[in-house]
Amino acid sequence: MKWLTVARAETIQPGQMLRLEIGRRAVALANVAGEFFAFNDTCPHQDYSLSDGILENCKITCAMHGWAFDLRDGSPYPPLLRPYLIRYPVKLEDGNLLISLE
Repeated sequence: MKWLTVARAETIQPGQMLRLEIGRRAVALANVAGEFFAFNDTCPHQDYSLSDGILENCKITCAMHGWAFDLRDGSPYPPLLRPYLIRYPVKLEDGNLLISLE
């Protein structure tokens, strides 16, 4: 697995998100009580930035249409027949946040 250093952990405080452009991908990083999540920043419902949405615990809600996803597994909330959110592995190493897009 190839890891990319994308940010310092202290730049994303608990309850905050950060949008990143990595190549042609828009990726969001979220800090939920010190646990970091990386996911596709484009809502699968329509082309809208999820990092502009509402982060509540491990749930991200799209500000445009209210679609919500669980950051722990990408499942839609409530569990309906919707697409899952694309997530990326994250690890913390020496204060740096690394993600893998593979």
